[in-house]
Amino acid sequence: MSTKELLDCAGYNEFTGATYTVDGTNTGDKLVTYLFDWHTLFAGWIQTGLQRVQICYSAPYTYPGRTGFPVTGNGSAGSWETALLPECPKNPAPGSSPCILQRRIILTKGIEVKYRIPGGSLDPKMRG
Repeated sequence: MSTKELLDCAGYNEFTGATYTVDGTNTGDKLVTYLFDWHTLFAGWIQTGLQRVQICYSAPYTYPGRTGFPVTGNGSAGSWETALLPECPKNPAPGSSPCILQRRIILTKGIEVKYRIPGGSLDPKMRG
């Protein structure tokens, strides 16, 4: 994916100004942390709730989307499936489907969203 190619999840307004880190050192899964700059706080998110901050995710495999239904493709080579991620269950098992673990406000930095994705050599496309 080129840096100019941005994801779009229908019905969701994606943010700009985010940075992210990926930690793949734990149980074969990857922990991704998105940090949206403090300007996002003043754009109304602090009043409307952190639950509105979502992750638009795209990967070449089937996974459950936020609606609870599986996101599936047409089965062709190079087919990428795109949807908002669901919330994680209380204790997600290693290797389970991608999901959002936590959202929090860091007053001096912005909004942090942590989510887990399956490990492996293939990195998905993602945007908050």
